[in-house]
Amino acid sequence: MAEIMQFTKDQKKALDYIENNNWDIFILTGRAGTGKSTLLEQIQTIYKNKKFKVYPGAFTGRAAAVLRQKGLDNARTIHYYLYGRPTLYVEFKNFFKLVKLKLTRKLNDSELWIIDESSMLDENLTTLLLNHIHNPKKALGRFGQKLQELFADDTYDVDSTKKIIFCGDPNQLRPIFGNKMPALENSSFDEQFKVKQFELTTLIRHQSNPGIHKAALAIEDNANKIISENFIDNESIKVFQNPDNEEIVDVFLKLYKKNPLQIKYLSFLNQLVHEFNLFIRTRIHNIDPRIKLVPNELVHVTKNNYFYDLWNGDHLIVNEVGKTFEGPELIIPCFKVDDSGKKLEDNKGNPLVIEKPISLSFTKIKVTHTETNKTQELFCIDETLNNAKGDNWIFIKRELIAHEVTQYLSKFFFYRFPEFEGAEWDSFKEERETDPYNNALFLNYSYAITGHKAQGGEWNNIIVDLATRGNRLPKGWTYTAITRATEKAFIISNLRKNQ
Repeated sequence: MAEIMQFTKDQKKALDYIENNNWDIFILTGRAGTGKSTLLEQIQTIYKNKKFKVYPGAFTGRAAAVLRQKGLDNARTIHYYLYGRPTLYVEFKNFFKLVKLKLTRKLNDSELWIIDESSMLDENLTTLLLNHIHNPKKALGRFGQKLQELFADDTYDVDSTKKIIFCGDPNQLRPIFGNKMPALENSSFDEQFKVKQFELTTLIRHQSNPGIHKAALAIEDNANKIISENFIDNESIKVFQNPDNEEIVDVFLKLYKKNPLQIKYLSFLNQLVHEFNLFIRTRIHNIDPRIKLVPNELVHVTKNNYFYDLWNGDHLIVNEVGKTFEGPELIIPCFKVDDSGKKLEDNKGNPLVIEKPISLSFTKIKVTHTETNKTQELFCIDETLNNAKGDNWIFIKRELIAHEVTQYLSKFFFYRFPEFEGAEWDSFKEERETDPYNNALFLNYSYAITGHKAQGGEWNNIIVDLATRGNRLPKGWTYTAITRATEKAFIISNLRKNQ
């Protein structure tokens, strides 16, 4: 293999190891910023030249977007591969064309599956993925699948023409359910598969700022200690001890003015992220907090949108804000909740549902994707911003609002097209899938995001709030959050919660 000068020595060694070893599953690991995602693009090229079909994927939409930015153009979420739409009408010149979305796979195809951010895959999803790749004709339930049960099934067979690369950092966030990382552990597969593993060690992202990586490891490993300036002697790290809110806001605004796309505030709590977003935008844009959207607003997508090819976690800039259309008030089924927004249940544990009047407002906006620079004009659903009078800024209501929005969109479509009520899906598939209101975006502000949503991304500057959960943050969260910074990480100490 010809030497590739832009790669580090261990990246080249990994490529050679991948090409010259016999394996079914290859586990590529390395700490944050060691060039794992960049290496995957070269691996894709190698295997395409070998006539392999390459399927890149990741656990989250954000991580899949990063892969596309790195050159793996067809990267999608794992759930898309497992459950995505088979077909969709998309705009083609002056008409709509039905296109096939689900991949056409043939039993004799040579395939390479590249799965990034694999630390977040739990056993259930890993099992479903292996079954999808090697035994696609056998349907499995969506929950509770075990690797050993799959391997013990006489109908399960490892196809030597299907190869999988699981890529990730064992120091980063664990699966949401459980602490094990089966996709990054040889022992998960070695009874059935030929497994090889390689670890990248040379820092690339933090080559000029190794202090960020050093601090991330030190703070993660000392979660029970109070983080202070004396604890971290590092020019790439600034620790706030007992800061007032205005001090944090001043730092954010200064960095935002320098480059609005290269500063993020990270917290573990969705509620705090939401409150910071609502407050900071009043200072950035000099607006009343209840104004929904303004030009230059930073937002991110919170629900996959097949029609516009926008995915949960994609970051957008609002270029223009057009007119708002208020939908009619419709009676829809909604969950019954208490004052805190918690769903109420009957004595059998089923959620209580009530009928109530709902209306939605749709705003026409022009947006640009922060990574692809693709510009689109579309509707967004104002209510998904959770910024209405009387909501008391309770983030838990977002899930309830999302459910109500989904119910409303369905009823709103038939309100406008009553001729399709009760008809077969195929008779109105095109109208439903190309309808601008039915395809309106679910959005949220993105000056602040959670650490989970940040995994896979990187920004010049990061403000990491450790004060909201003290030493109760899940393993890997602090390391993941701090290593999103490429130049400087500002850390709000856990001191306040430990005094």
